[in-house]
Amino acid sequence: MASILTAILGVAGLSWVLQFIPVWVPVSAFGFLFVYGLLAANYEEVRKFGDAKQDLESKLATAKKRKAVKDLLGVAVEQGEDLRVILRTEGDSFRLVGKQDVEEWVHRTHDLIEAAFDKGEARRFLDSSDYTPEKTVPYREIRIDPYKYHLTPRLQRLNELILRANTLEINPDFDPQSFAQSA
Repeated sequence: MASILTAILGVAGLSWVLQFIPVWVPVSAFGFLFVYGLLAANYEEVRKFGDAKQDLESKLATAKKRKAVKDLLGVAVEQGEDLRVILRTEGDSFRLVGKQDVEEWVHRTHDLIEAAFDKGEARRFLDSSDYTPEKTVPYREIRIDPYKYHLTPRLQRLNELILRANTLEINPDFDPQSFAQSA
């Protein structure tokens, strides 16, 4: 009995309210809610694509930076190999390759590795602990590395680093252009 009475009052109340409210008002309200639901769903999809795009752009930038680092390391290997000769030609003149040239190359390469990767990789580049030359130094003090400026262990470390470069994290602040000009 109560439910029948409630239904009758509901229909009567609805018909009374509809006399004062034009039909387009509830239809437009439902239409607005429907369009809002569609737009909200599309916004979520667009946001997902935007996030994916940003992620792909970040990966692309890292890949470009990694390639630039590997190119710079390759140039450093070439420069180190060029230092193995005693006499170099520069234009029309000849110049002896000296200890100063090797030291500058070692420091420049060390700075490149430290800027691109981290201090640990740069220290590894300078480490000669497992290097045994044909002619050893008669007295080797533990605090001083007598082979620090030998080209063979430095080039060996550099080639090892190039092989491992794809697995290492590159410093996000590293700017390859600043080192490309000094190469």
